[in-house]
Amino acid sequence: MPVQDADQQAARAALTEQAEGLRRELATIGSAMSALHEECERDAADVGVQATSLELLRLEQDRAGVALSRRLAALGRLEDHSFGWCLDCGRQVGRNRMLAVPHAERCVQCEETRSGL
Repeated sequence: MPVQDADQQAARAALTEQAEGLRRELATIGSAMSALHEECERDAADVGVQATSLELLRLEQDRAGVALSRRLAALGRLEDHSFGWCLDCGRQVGRNRMLAVPHAERCVQCEETRSGL
């Protein structure tokens, strides 16, 4: 079943809310990274902890950045009327999948092929 107009409105609201949350998360991560960089007095143990903390923050920043990009891309697909269509095969992704994962880019079959499942 194709995605209906009401479903698209719900997806737009969910994606917008998720994008805002991810922007806030990225800002918080950026602040935490800045605070770690600004700490002046450190002994050898502190340097190790700081390096580990920065690496974890970078990983979180990367994850949140990718998640934000996917949400923004989905919002773009809503605008250009390609939302709900698989980017690989061009078939409809399916209403249930789009309601569950509004940032989905592919149908289940193409996602499984891509993931090697």
